[in-house]
Amino acid sequence: MDAGPGSADNGKRSHPPRWNGEPGRPGCSSALLSPPRFSSLRHRKITFDRASGLVEVLFDQLSAEDEGSYTAQLKDGRAKNQFTLVFVDEKFRETLALVQKNRRDHKRKSGPYFEEDLSWSVNEDCELVIKCKVTNTHKDTSVKWFKEGVAVTRVVYDQSSGVSTLTIPQVTKKEAGSYRAVVTDGRGEDVSTLELLDDEYDKLLQQLSKQCETPREWHCLGHILVPQTLEAEVVGIGTRYLSQGTKDRPGSLEVATP
Repeated sequence: MDAGPGSADNGKRSHPPRWNGEPGRPGCSSALLSPPRFSSLRHRKITFDRASGLVEVLFDQLSAEDEGSYTAQLKDGRAKNQFTLVFVDEKFRETLALVQKNRRDHKRKSGPYFEEDLSWSVNEDCELVIKCKVTNTHKDTSVKWFKEGVAVTRVVYDQSSGVSTLTIPQVTKKEAGSYRAVVTDGRGEDVSTLELLDDEYDKLLQQLSKQCETPREWHCLGHILVPQTLEAEVVGIGTRYLSQGTKDRPGSLEVATP
């Protein structure tokens, strides 16, 4: 007996209950039951291969109503036997979820779809980069981004590679939120989401802290952090930092090494 989840062809046909019994002989017949008793229907087809002893039920579209216990009865003259597949609870839910996923994937990939979902990274300039990649596109395919339901316009989409990016030079709390990208054309659409909230936003801040130990608004010379509002001059073997105004102004700084 094989109670494997089977497969899905073109997102439709699935092959859950399958039984392997003894090879049949002439005059041997079979019947399938799943109370109430049923036979081949529009969305269910029963096959029995006498040579191999394989009894199979093909479901065109597996649904919740197909959950149950399936019993195959074998008769050979006066002799008879039967075996049962209990196709319920977790085993059925796992199979149904797999079939539904395959069906969605088949429908999704008939048009443009996301080859890589929305994800974020921090580049060498300490900028936040959110990107995705679409495939199976046409010249009329469009990619649109939204944050909290509001259109995002600073997105770059390279149609030749399918890569779409949003670059944020300086991260603030307003960058936290739900991002959604939609790729669409006349054949259909696909959606990708990124929840840059709570733990995920904390991960971003940790990455920024780890990768960009020096805040962007500061320059680092030697072991001294200098705000961008200061200008630096190197005089001989010394280093001098002067304010944009006169060095007598509040906040001016002059440092020289002997």
